[in-house]
Amino acid sequence: MRKWFKKLTISLSALGIALGLRGTSHAEFAPDALVIRALITRHDTSEALKLLTFSSRRSPALALEEARLRLYTGDCDGVAAAATGIVHDDEAEHMIEVGEGCARVTAAATLRVDEGAGLEVQFQEEIDQATFPLIVDAVVRARQMLERELGADWPRPTRIVVVRDQLSLSAMTGLPYQAAKTTGTAAVAKWGKVTMISPRAMSSGFEWRDTLAHELTHLALTRLTIDRAPLWLQEGFAKRQQIRWREANPFDARLSPELTVKNGIVKKLDLPLDKLGNSLATLPSAAQAAVAYAEVESFCGYLLRETSNVALRAFFTELNTVKTVDEALKKATGAELGEWEKRWRAWLATVPSPPVKAPSATQSGKRPRRLNERERLFELLERSGEKEAALIALGDLGHAPFDARAATLRGRGLEAVGRVDDAWALAQPEVVTGGYGPWWALRQRLAASRDVSVSSVAAELAVSEDPFGFEAACQARPFVSPPEELLRPALCAASRSLNVPPSEP
Repeated sequence: MRKWFKKLTISLSALGIALGLRGTSHAEFAPDALVIRALITRHDTSEALKLLTFSSRRSPALALEEARLRLYTGDCDGVAAAATGIVHDDEAEHMIEVGEGCARVTAAATLRVDEGAGLEVQFQEEIDQATFPLIVDAVVRARQMLERELGADWPRPTRIVVVRDQLSLSAMTGLPYQAAKTTGTAAVAKWGKVTMISPRAMSSGFEWRDTLAHELTHLALTRLTIDRAPLWLQEGFAKRQQIRWREANPFDARLSPELTVKNGIVKKLDLPLDKLGNSLATLPSAAQAAVAYAEVESFCGYLLRETSNVALRAFFTELNTVKTVDEALKKATGAELGEWEKRWRAWLATVPSPPVKAPSATQSGKRPRRLNERERLFELLERSGEKEAALIALGDLGHAPFDARAATLRGRGLEAVGRVDDAWALAQPEVVTGGYGPWWALRQRLAASRDVSVSSVAAELAVSEDPFGFEAACQARPFVSPPEELLRPALCAASRSLNVPPSEP
C-alpha cells in the first residue's frame, strides 16, 4: 500500500473514532470499517474499494460498508448481496430498500459518459439523452465555481441520474414520495450522486440546471465536512451557489430571501435554524419549505459577509475534527450558532420592506377574467393560421407586470403578424413578473436582429428552463418550421418527437 494511502487511513480512522462512528449497532465495527465509511462519505470510492480489498478479515461492519459502496457507485443490484449476513437494523434495511428501488429505476437506463469532463449520467428514458451536452456544460461550470468559492475538490466521476418522475426519484434516494410531492422536490443529492427528475416532468420545465448546481453544492459540502455540515449550512449555501455558476439574469435580483423570511415571520412559518429537521423536503408544506430555504440562504449570506471566506473554510475544517457544530463555528468565527442567529435576526429587522401598493391582477395571483380560456382559443386559432383572429381572441392583458405566459402568447401573436417592435416591448424583463422558458425563447428570437449577445443569453436561459419546449429547442415560433441551422439539433428533434403542442403542424 502506498505511503500516502497509509497516512490517509490512519488520519481517517482517528477521525472516525472522533466522530463517534463506533456507535453503530453492528458488531465488531473495526477501525478499517471506520476509515472505509469516511472515504465513502467523502466520495473517495476508489480508495474505499482498495481498502475494502486490503482488509484482512470480514465482519458485519465491513459488509455494511461494502453495501454502502455499491450504492454510491451505482451497483444497485449488488447491495442486497453485499449485505448478506448483516443484522438487518434500520440502516441496513433502508440501504437494501434503496438498492432495490435503484435497481428497478435503472434496469433499462442508458449510461452516457464524458471521460474528459469526468462525468457519468444515467437516463431512465432515452429521450432525455438530448440534454446530455447541457448537463456536461452545467456540471463542469458548477464544479469550477465550487472549487473557486468553497475550496471543493472533485473525485471522478461525478454521477448524475435523470429519472422520469417523483416516484422514481423517491425510489432512487429513499425520500418519501409524499414528502417529494408536498414540497415539489425535483432533485436529491444522496448516495454519492445527484438524482433529478427530467425537465419534461413539469409543464414548461423548471430551472433544472440551477437545480443541478444546487445539488452539486450538497455533494461538495458533504465531501468537505465528511457529511457533518448541519442542514442550515447545506441548504443555505446550496441556495446561494445555485445561480453563481452562470451569468446573472435580470430576475435573480428580484428573489430577495430577506423579504420572503420577513413575510414568513408574519405568517409564523419561520423556524429556528437548529429546528429545521433532517431535510427541508420533509417540511409540512411547500410554503414553509420556501420560507425555510429563504431563511438559510439569508443567514449564510449574512454569516459570510460578517466573517470571510477564510473563516468559512476554517469552519469546514473544524467540522471534520470537533464534536459539535457550535464548537466548530465558535473556533472559526468567534461565536456559536445561537449568537449568530440572534445577530442575523436583528439585522433582518432593519432590512426595509418595499412600499405596499395595490396589486395588479397578475401580482395578486388573479389572472384577467377568462384569460385561460382566451389563451386556449389563441393557440387553436394560431394553429389554424388565423393570426389576426388569434390576437383578437387573446385581447388586452391588463397592465404590467404581466403574467409571463400571457405576455409570451401576445408577443408571439404580434410577432406572427409582423408587429415585431410591439412584440419586443413584451420581451423586456421589467414588464413581466418572472422568467419562463417560452418567454426567454421569444426574447431570443426577437433579439437576434437587434443584439446577438442578448439573443445568445436568452437562448441559453430558454433551454435551462424548458429544454424540450419547441420554442426553446427549435428556436422558432410554434406552428412554423424551425430554421435550417440549429444550435441544438438533437434537442429540437427530441422536442418534435414528443409532439406536445404548441409545436409545428
